[in-house]
Amino acid sequence: MKNLSVQQRLSLLIAVAVIAIITVELFGLLNGKQKLHQARQTEIQSLVEASHSVITTQYALVKQGVVSEDEAKEAALSQLEKMKYRNGEYFFVLDRNVVMIGHGGNPKFRGKDLSSTKTETGVPVFKQMARIATQNNASAFFSYQWPKAGSTEPLDKESYVKSFAPWGWVLGTGVYVNDLQEAFVSELIRFSVVLLFVILVLVCTSLPIVRSITRPLQRIESVMKAVSEADLTQRVNLDTKDEFGRVAKSIDTTLGVFQNLVVQLTDSIKQVQGSALQLAASAEQTSAGTRQQSSETELLAAAMTEMSATVQEISKNAAESAGATDAADHEAEAGNANVDDTITKIEILASEVAKSSEVIKHLEHDTEQISNVLGEIRGISDQTNLLALNAAIEAARAGEFGRGFSVVADEVRQLAKRTQTSTNEIQEMNERLRSGARDAVLSMTKSTEGAAASVESAQHAGTELKRIVEQMCYVRDMAIQVAAATEEQTQVADEMNQNLITISSVSDETAMASEMVAANSEQLSQLSTLLESQISKFKI
Repeated sequence: MKNLSVQQRLSLLIAVAVIAIITVELFGLLNGKQKLHQARQTEIQSLVEASHSVITTQYALVKQGVVSEDEAKEAALSQLEKMKYRNGEYFFVLDRNVVMIGHGGNPKFRGKDLSSTKTETGVPVFKQMARIATQNNASAFFSYQWPKAGSTEPLDKESYVKSFAPWGWVLGTGVYVNDLQEAFVSELIRFSVVLLFVILVLVCTSLPIVRSITRPLQRIESVMKAVSEADLTQRVNLDTKDEFGRVAKSIDTTLGVFQNLVVQLTDSIKQVQGSALQLAASAEQTSAGTRQQSSETELLAAAMTEMSATVQEISKNAAESAGATDAADHEAEAGNANVDDTITKIEILASEVAKSSEVIKHLEHDTEQISNVLGEIRGISDQTNLLALNAAIEAARAGEFGRGFSVVADEVRQLAKRTQTSTNEIQEMNERLRSGARDAVLSMTKSTEGAAASVESAQHAGTELKRIVEQMCYVRDMAIQVAAATEEQTQVADEMNQNLITISSVSDETAMASEMVAANSEQLSQLSTLLESQISKFKI
């Protein structure tokens, strides 16, 4: 679609409109034809339903005994054959054997067997109608071709039949529908004529509209083509008030602005050429002055480098002096720390000795308690021995009856003797332990007094070392201040030297930039000349 021209798109739009009209009209014609056909079916169905009441009426009379069945059948057939509609259209009656027993169009057909009668296309239509004869109130439509009376040409016909099961009859009627096809063809011809007229009107009205769209576009295209060839004097000049007129005015305004811009650009290029020449001359002068400044700056930088070396040597000596002082300070601090550590350890040792003395004193007290307990055990042992002796005497008196008790008493006495012996040994050991505890308490007391004297001496040595450390700190601070001052002087000298180097570098860069400016000015002048030659191609 995007590759089609505007004229082709408009033509396609008209073609789509025509096709839509044809489609809608054909759909309406076909729908009208179908409705007419349905109306014919409804008509013959209503007629058959109405005439079917004739048969049911006669059948009711038979049931009532008013007439016989044969009389009723004959009366019904007679009435049906007399019934006409649509200028001679009639009703017919078939029995279950496909025998025509009633025919309103031609009574001669009465009694004719139609079981083998077929249409031109070979359809046994009457046989198909007779199949519903035994079904109660069955009905059906049949579409087939059948010639009119007095003619051999088969025409489209629509029939409707309904059964009457008690008598095995099928009542029906039919109408020709070929007139519907003729009416459809007539409407189609009429529509074709109208369509040709509509197409002619569309073409006659669309051609001016298409021209009113394509001609402004062609004008705009020709103007833009001329502009692309550097002709800025072209204008569209459309006086219409539609969208094309507004677009044309916008294009003309844009071309005017662009034309003025090119004129101003031409004047500006000439000014740029003059300025570029002046800039090149100024750049040359700046480059010469910058080179001289760079040479003088290099001499000053060399002098600053020598001064910086001298200051660095002073700073180095001051730093070494501060380092030696700091080392002595650290050694003194280490000695002071060792003295403090010794004092702490002696104090801890004195505390432990005191604790040990207390423990031994408690031990001495415990040995005294043990001696008391052993005295009680010795007394119990003596009493036990005495009791055992009395028991042996009483057992001897008892004679043979106290012999066993005498043995037990003797064992108890022996046990009491051994207990007394063990108690005496424990008493001796406890006496030795108490004597050793007393000696240990005396020794611990002397150690505590010696530790206190050692702590006092160590504290005096620590005080002297602290004084030495304070003096060393003062000396170290003075050396650090000297080193810091010389370091600051070194930094200042280095910074000045670096600034001079930077100034020299900037001077070199300025000289190079001046040379580049001169070169760029020359290039700008050449570009201005080239741009002037390009702009001169525009027709303004």
